[in-house]
Amino acid sequence: MNRYKLAAAAWCSVAAAFFLIHCQTTPNSSGALAVTEPPAVYDLKDGPLSVYDNHCSRCHGVNGSLYGASFYALDEHDLEYEVYDMMTGPAQLKPSTAEVEAMNRYHFAIQQKTPFACITNAESFYMNNAISLTGESTPNTMITLNKGQEEIAAVITKHKWTVQNPPQPPFMVQVSNSDHTLTYEFPAQQWSSVEKE
Repeated sequence: MNRYKLAAAAWCSVAAAFFLIHCQTTPNSSGALAVTEPPAVYDLKDGPLSVYDNHCSRCHGVNGSLYGASFYALDEHDLEYEVYDMMTGPAQLKPSTAEVEAMNRYHFAIQQKTPFACITNAESFYMNNAISLTGESTPNTMITLNKGQEEIAAVITKHKWTVQNPPQPPFMVQVSNSDHTLTYEFPAQQWSSVEKE
């Protein structure tokens, strides 16, 4: 009987440790702690700009430079359909849901002529304490991480960026070019997004 109680206690300890590591608690309106699920964050094997450069740019131009008027007329639903159809059809990819969503957000930024940035090692950083944050961004984009008074600029090489020793999440990611500035909170979001005008 004692052996079963010890096994049950050990199992409860493991479950409690998992809960403390992977779940968040936030105060609710009464001030009591409420359990929330950890945010859905993913590692992208290749970011959307790398995938686009390797599989799409020869027909559609660098950063969509050969897209015509019909591309810019697509609503968000039709754009998402076209992106998925092109990734799984002509590009012959087998993308994950996160890879499709990242490509959607990248194409929506092209369509809206806004800067785009995504975090490509979000899961490794958030869940496994990686010491750097990596991502991709559109040309002429600046990336800055902000937490409180701390502000860290990303080192950008072509369309890839890195921040060594970023602050502990949550923090804000500022994505800007000469015309627009977008801000999103990580880990609630993994890539920049903008509402259709």
